[in-house]
Amino acid sequence: MADATDRPADGGRPERDATAKLPILFWEDFEIGDTFPSPWGRTVTEAHLIAFSGLSGDIQPLHVDDLYAARSFYGRKIAHGPLTSILGMGLQIFTQVWRSAVAMLEETQTYKAPVFVGDTIYSSMRVDEARVTRNREHGLIVFVNTLTNQDGTTVCVTRSVMLLKRRPVDRDVATNLIK
Repeated sequence: MADATDRPADGGRPERDATAKLPILFWEDFEIGDTFPSPWGRTVTEAHLIAFSGLSGDIQPLHVDDLYAARSFYGRKIAHGPLTSILGMGLQIFTQVWRSAVAMLEETQTYKAPVFVGDTIYSSMRVDEARVTRNREHGLIVFVNTLTNQDGTTVCVTRSVMLLKRRPVDRDVATNLIK
């Protein structure tokens, strides 16, 4: 907590870069098999279903209609598959894995079990492949993000192909090595 001596002369909040102390992982820092568990889970709420339905336009009654869902195979509303996947991706933001991300190039999901309102999902992402690109500044990483619920049941597996920055080359050092 900041005390009075940390405050700028105008009395406002001191400026801080929340990411300044967090390491940036470049393409070279990843090894096949590395695993990044999220530091906590996320409980799916009714608000998630309603917000996602509104944003996506997916108002399928299995997600928004209690009476319809009660008569379904599941007996109650379930979360949208893509909502589950994106919540898992959001959990990975806290691992700082994607601080050097340039672009998401491909993503596929496999849904293994339903997610209900009140379920808490957890994310554990593994590096599955790493490939160089023709561009010296970038590399490809294939991540597999496995989402489980509070009971340890796998609910979704997402495979993502990401373009990441490579570690910058110190041009002065490189020039001296070439001479």
